[in-house]
Amino acid sequence: MYGPAQSFTRIFVIGIIAMLIAVLLSALSRVRQHSLVVRCAANLQQISIAFNNHLIDARQQTFWRGANPSLDGMDWYVYGGQETGNANIGQAGLFNRFQPRPLNPYVGGKIEMFHCPSDDIVAKWTQLGVSHFDWVGNSYLFNAVGQPNLAITPERGLAGVQFTKGRDASHTILFSETAAIYSAVWHVGGKTKLALADGHVVCVDLNASVKTGEMGW
Repeated sequence: MYGPAQSFTRIFVIGIIAMLIAVLLSALSRVRQHSLVVRCAANLQQISIAFNNHLIDARQQTFWRGANPSLDGMDWYVYGGQETGNANIGQAGLFNRFQPRPLNPYVGGKIEMFHCPSDDIVAKWTQLGVSHFDWVGNSYLFNAVGQPNLAITPERGLAGVQFTKGRDASHTILFSETAAIYSAVWHVGGKTKLALADGHVVCVDLNASVKTGEMGW
């Protein structure tokens, strides 16, 4: 039988063990979250490399600009990623129609590269109970027509332009995580990762950056 002192010691030891387990779980969670951020940034870096290889073959022509990007492309997503089986069957089947998507040959068929590892939860804007990747086959938005939700004009965005002509590459968004334009959060801290036109990847508060002119479309 345990005496009062022994019982207290046992409870104390159990308490210490529980506290250590809580600290360990918290540390493991932070490590996992950091790992997701690193993997996402690596995806964007590899997509940027694929994009630049595409530019070489296309004589610096950035994809194309259809009369109606919602039907003809180049839209936000069909530059790369999953080509079939996407849940979004609207827009005349746009997200299951382009085969191959332009950058897919440049990533060796590694379609998972276009999938943010944190894009694995239901995206409310799909209204279908699926993740964004499962909706359109791509987690990362291409700066096709300028800042999202603004009117499409020939002056905005990078679709169908000669990439080397007159752009401030270090302040021009090339690819971004989709979550930011829907005010959603995929990563800790609420920040989003951007691949800029000069080839480097940054982590920013996109809304604040656009408002202050630090990053542009």
